[in-house]
Amino acid sequence: MRKILISTMAGIFFIFHITAFAQSEYLMEQLVQPPKYSIVFMKTVNSQNNLYMMDRDGSNEVQLTKTGATDPVVSYNGELIVYKKGHYTNYKNILVDLNNGSVKNILDHNVDVYSISKDNKKIVYGKYADPRRYIYKELYIANIDGSQETKLISGEDVWEAAFSPTENKIAYIKEGKIFVMDFDTKEVLQLTSQGVCTDISWSSDGSTIVYCGPNYEIMSIQKDGSGSKVLFKKEDMLIATPVIAPDGSQIIFNNMADGQIYSIKTDGTGLNKLTDINVTEFPSWLKVNLKFKIDE
Repeated sequence: MRKILISTMAGIFFIFHITAFAQSEYLMEQLVQPPKYSIVFMKTVNSQNNLYMMDRDGSNEVQLTKTGATDPVVSYNGELIVYKKGHYTNYKNILVDLNNGSVKNILDHNVDVYSISKDNKKIVYGKYADPRRYIYKELYIANIDGSQETKLISGEDVWEAAFSPTENKIAYIKEGKIFVMDFDTKEVLQLTSQGVCTDISWSSDGSTIVYCGPNYEIMSIQKDGSGSKVLFKKEDMLIATPVIAPDGSQIIFNNMADGQIYSIKTDGTGLNKLTDINVTEFPSWLKVNLKFKIDE
């Protein structure tokens, strides 16, 4: 009887530990899972551009707008999005609060919004110096609603700009080269001397900038201009709009050769095609799980 009791207790003890181990393994698996980010992007269907959302692996695609939209710009915390609505010669810049669905028209058709500040209070954008001739774009900063506009760069062509997610700085592309401006000291640091293709994206810790290089490759550089390197290059790809994930695990980008969106790991491996068939552009990372259509 004593042997049976000891054996039973040992069995219970073994099952308890196996169960506890399995539970701890499950919890650890949940802890190491990447955050649930989505990707918002523009897709062209039947000659109309609209915004869509999908999971980071390309699954579960959802249409967000129905009446035409392009050029989505998402805030760092994923709570705000600005996009263009209308024809490219007569569009509006629409600001949407993704938490409650509120919609505002913030800027006119001469403006290309580039980035939203980390505190969601400012936007930076390019505006044509001569809107009648579509000459070069000068760089401006304003409140998130478009008020209190201030010109940052005058008389030079600025293609793109992005607020730092951690400091009071902004990176921008001027005449094909990357610069960083410190708003506190007013100092400007040139990071690259060779031409840049398009677009810049900060890592979430503010230490690194990812961009499209002169030969349509994905490159990275430290915020002080050191450590420039090629992360990914493929001869049959024309890479544009690389955007690093907020958790630093992936980079999404558009391949202009086939009009599709792809992802890679930040070490340049793990190429994955996320979209197919229709032309897709302007991918951005989104944190908020939307419960509504943006333009409804």
